[in-house]
Amino acid sequence: MSGESHVEDCPRCGTTLSMECYSDWKPHSMVGGVCHQCGYAYTTRLFIIGKQDLQEERENINYTPIETTEEMKRRMEKYDKDMGVEQ
Repeated sequence: MSGESHVEDCPRCGTTLSMECYSDWKPHSMVGGVCHQCGYAYTTRLFIIGKQDLQEERENINYTPIETTEEMKRRMEKYDKDMGVEQ
């Protein structure tokens, strides 16, 4: 197992130790939790930002991207499908 779990107080309803939380680091950092009292929940959201936003992010850090190869495209498409990533 690559993650860690614990319980904590719910920030919504305030119930002591009602929130079961989990974090994992495979295939990347992810977190989630649910309050068994009121139903409050959170999770890591997987999504792909648009090209314009990506370009702005790159400009902010002076990043020059490498050329996207067909192999990279296939790998990204498979990953997105396997992980249920929102487009």
